[in-house]
Amino acid sequence: MSISQFSVKRNIKAGSLSKVVFAVREHDNQSFILKIVPKTLLHDSNSLPFRIGERSFPFPSEALILEKLKHLDCCVKLLHVIDDNDSNAWVLVLEDLTHEGYVNLAEELGLRKSFDEATVSWIILGLIKCISDIHSLGILHCDIKPDNIFINHATKSVKIIDFNVAIDLRNSDPKTLKLPYCTPDYAPPEILIHRNPWSTSSEVWSVGCTAFVLLCGKFPFSNPWDSLHVNPSYPLSTSQDCDSVISYAPNQSGHGDVVISNKALDFLHITLCRSVQHRPCLDKLAQHAFLKLGASKSKSNSRSLFLPYSSSAINFVKA
Repeated sequence: MSISQFSVKRNIKAGSLSKVVFAVREHDNQSFILKIVPKTLLHDSNSLPFRIGERSFPFPSEALILEKLKHLDCCVKLLHVIDDNDSNAWVLVLEDLTHEGYVNLAEELGLRKSFDEATVSWIILGLIKCISDIHSLGILHCDIKPDNIFINHATKSVKIIDFNVAIDLRNSDPKTLKLPYCTPDYAPPEILIHRNPWSTSSEVWSVGCTAFVLLCGKFPFSNPWDSLHVNPSYPLSTSQDCDSVISYAPNQSGHGDVVISNKALDFLHITLCRSVQHRPCLDKLAQHAFLKLGASKSKSNSRSLFLPYSSSAINFVKA
């Protein structure tokens, strides 16, 4: 596979370390997502040494992590990696999730402003299961947020993208773990303020922030750096039982404040606990009463229409 086989149709986003575009393969018009990583921007935090024969060179760590996660249906699939000499960049060829009926959670949130509790329940339950599967392979995502989550309403399925700052706990240098990266609004105080290494408990906080944003249409903190000393701006709650209101949506009080169920509020309280030791583990969190509706509505995410790998290793292509 060569980069010349693709026709770029639009830019999706451009970050400090990579550029993401939507492209189609010219001979069959199949859509893909291309993540272009300039080799000059590879450094210790986003690359790992990769060896072919006697040659070793910096290689995007995201590609190696996605290769490790390739058997998980909850993660975006890496299909090819192209060494593009013309642009002096690595090109990660990723599946186009929108072709499979998925939508980006952040984009949908921008249209809806908030979601009803039944929807939030299955999204968060699916997200927890995704993160648990990733953790079981020794990977921390380190950037859980709506922008990096895709959902399929028809199958009640969740997928995670963008492993650019993810950490492989089994292969990482301990020094690397002391250099945490994060999106401030979704990062816990031990990461954002104390600059401690990411942990599985840190991702529980990110799940809580995501649930908060989906339910309330705003961040828990107006300034995330206040999270160590200021309580989240929790919404008002009602005594209504989430199980008895299948499509219960956050509504507005007379003062314009969002009102959510007691179960939803309790979920936010325990996930946004400042004490790392007192946050529940993901397995326990998945049993929370607020997520019972999600458990009854969600379906197994087993459908797969991805291009096959040519071998057990990364499909490495020299352009």
